[in-house]
Amino acid sequence: MPSAPDPCVPDAAVSRGSPSIFAHPAPDRYILAKGVRLRPVPEFAACLAYVPGSRATRPALHRLNVTSWLIASLCDGRSLAAVTAGFAVSRPGPNGDAALHQGLQDLLLIGVLRIQPAALPNAPAHTETLHEPA
Repeated sequence: MPSAPDPCVPDAAVSRGSPSIFAHPAPDRYILAKGVRLRPVPEFAACLAYVPGSRATRPALHRLNVTSWLIASLCDGRSLAAVTAGFAVSRPGPNGDAALHQGLQDLLLIGVLRIQPAALPNAPAHTETLHEPA
């Protein structure tokens, strides 16, 4: 029975049969989903993540642990390789890859992160400006 697609792996990697997000060669970028706001609460070793609702979902407020907070902070448009390198520097250890993979999956699933596909050659650049309320 085929397994469900891994939400952490970009569709291009799935179609190429990539066994792991760590083997994905395309320069896709990990970014916060549109409208997500992070508010650190260091006295509780946590970060609050507000995920706005859409037509299909309700708004949500999530409490991120230190590991998820680190992963979300690293996903500022970096490639998976850059996120992996930053995570390894900040949280060295034998279980780092597994913790990163699980954290990315969880953050994608709850809507905190999204994958921005690599730009196609000769495609016009699209930038989004987020404005904080006054």
